[in-house]
Amino acid sequence: HGTLSFVGTAKGAVKTLDVKGHLEADNLLVHLGSEANIQVDSVVADAEYAPNVGLAIASSTITRNTAVLNVSGSFHPHRIVSKRGLVSYAWDNDLGVDVTAKLANAQVVDLLQIGGQQDKVKLTGTANINAHAAGTLRSLAGSGNVTLTNGEAYGEPYQTIAVDVSAQGTEINATRLLVQAHDMAIHGRGSYDIASKHLAAHITGNNLRLSKLQLIRKANSDADAVVSLNVDADGTVQEPNLRAHVQLADITYQGKKLGLLSLNADSVGSTVNYQIQSTLVGAQIAANGHTSLQGDYATQAQMTLTGVDAANVLDLFAPGTIHATSQISGTITVSGPAAKPQQMTGTAE
Repeated sequence: HGTLSFVGTAKGAVKTLDVKGHLEADNLLVHLGSEANIQVDSVVADAEYAPNVGLAIASSTITRNTAVLNVSGSFHPHRIVSKRGLVSYAWDNDLGVDVTAKLANAQVVDLLQIGGQQDKVKLTGTANINAHAAGTLRSLAGSGNVTLTNGEAYGEPYQTIAVDVSAQGTEINATRLLVQAHDMAIHGRGSYDIASKHLAAHITGNNLRLSKLQLIRKANSDADAVVSLNVDADGTVQEPNLRAHVQLADITYQGKKLGLLSLNADSVGSTVNYQIQSTLVGAQIAANGHTSLQGDYATQAQMTLTGVDAANVLDLFAPGTIHATSQISGTITVSGPAAKPQQMTGTAE
């Protein structure tokens, strides 16, 4: 749905016809089933196309409310010379690309409508984008920056989401990732190679108070903690070579202090090993185990409890109703497929 007009010229033989002109389109609505629901107020473009030369976009502007996306660049077909010296052109993975895109101070909702993803991605805020890529589809080189500010991501308010990206060949690098919300921040960087499927990532965050998050507030759990994390990966999705440390400090429930919990994890091949230490409710809790990242996530784990005083537990969950004291120690062991909890078995001693 919409209106489209084109004014231009065409010259040359049909096989090498050169078409140059000015395109304008208004009020475009494009429904692609469940994949996209594109809404564009206007498109204005000046371009030239010839089969043997390619497509050159001198300028194009795509507008939807506050979103004004400017795109320019060129696409050149792959020139192939046969053994006999015959020249042909192919639009394949070796076609040449040189594209620049810019977007300033646009509402994210308007940008999503240009891409037709407003019903799938629950995101608001203000977007700024600068990107440039050149090379071939098979081996692009480029860089860009995407910054979102002062919005909500799936119901959680945020201050800034920013990523700096570069690409060289089949490798994509996120040289900077920042997620800032409620005056707290998570930083990261990473890379992924499309050909080898190798990934590397580093994520860190400190003093992340859970009670500031809208997700926690809506749960009405009356629980809180301060989270610090440091996560590294250098491998593949199936074998990530993971190293992670997560700590929950100042854990409280209904205003009562519970203690501290820390998790350390590392992976060898497709198996993740983990250790947990905790001082919750005055007891010493230690757990360790390993889980496979393949199949049904086969798991073996053991937890040891030392010095669990029933009085502390009762005071936390049933204050003033039952009075008892005891010292409980023991070991709990579980094993089986984590993907099918009903099939897991365990013992307690």
